[in-house]
Amino acid sequence: MKTTIAILIAVLSPLALAQDTTNKQILEQLQLLNGRIEALEKKFDQRPAPSTIAFQDPDKKIFGMFLARGPKGNRVSKVFTDSPADKAGVRPGDLILEIDSEDVTGLSSIELQSRFEKKDSYLFTLQPRHGDTKQLEIQKKRQGDFSVEGGGFRLVDGGRSIAELEIGDIAPDLTALTQDGKSVRLQELQDKVVLLNFTATWCQPCKSELPILIGLYNDYKQRGFEIISVFLDTSSSDVAKYVKDNSIPWPVLAGDRGWDTTIAREYGVSSVPANPLIINGRIAEDSVRGHAAEEILKRYIKK
Repeated sequence: MKTTIAILIAVLSPLALAQDTTNKQILEQLQLLNGRIEALEKKFDQRPAPSTIAFQDPDKKIFGMFLARGPKGNRVSKVFTDSPADKAGVRPGDLILEIDSEDVTGLSSIELQSRFEKKDSYLFTLQPRHGDTKQLEIQKKRQGDFSVEGGGFRLVDGGRSIAELEIGDIAPDLTALTQDGKSVRLQELQDKVVLLNFTATWCQPCKSELPILIGLYNDYKQRGFEIISVFLDTSSSDVAKYVKDNSIPWPVLAGDRGWDTTIAREYGVSSVPANPLIINGRIAEDSVRGHAAEEILKRYIKK
């Protein structure tokens, strides 16, 4: 549009000198409009779209950052604290110029996301608002708004299993409490098959799965099976009520930091429920879910 207006001005300028007042008024209006367009382009170039708009579109959450499309390409409008993008040094306002040395300024954020599903690490070339161009390698592992209940770590590829631990890795230790207040350390349960149940009182799939877990616990607890629930709630009193109301018999770890719970970050939990199976202090299965859980348990627990 700006180019079209400039051409019209160039054509009308000599005509306006020879025509009446009407043509002069048209020329003045075109010049005024051209100035307004230039001001708008400058404004959009200097400011990313408000993060409140980006938050309404979860598909723009990439590597722990939101992107906002502008005249020059995709700018970072928000970076989550401790996300892969934050740790790599990405900052709000950075313009994404290249990914793996390929110019991506003409791509939409949705097109960028489709590319991010192909591998786990990318080299970003970014242009800050002020300063030199920088290159940052970002690993695709975990991300999310840690302060929002229900937000959690959202994997770009849609995965719902543990993001940062591999089968065979040592399971990060934790201490839970039994219903009578006794402490239970995960690493002290080397002789047991332990289902570590990441859950929350507000999680409907967790509520649906709970009767299955209680049934498994009652059937297998005498054969060396244990469950520890880690609640990702922001209210320990809500957890205490939930445990009592549902007669949960196994040890529980309940804090008040929600998704920001240290153990959830250490396990890289992307959603709840997430149920890694731990044997001899190591990850044996990344997530044991629902009705399939018993068949998996039979592989490790002898009759």
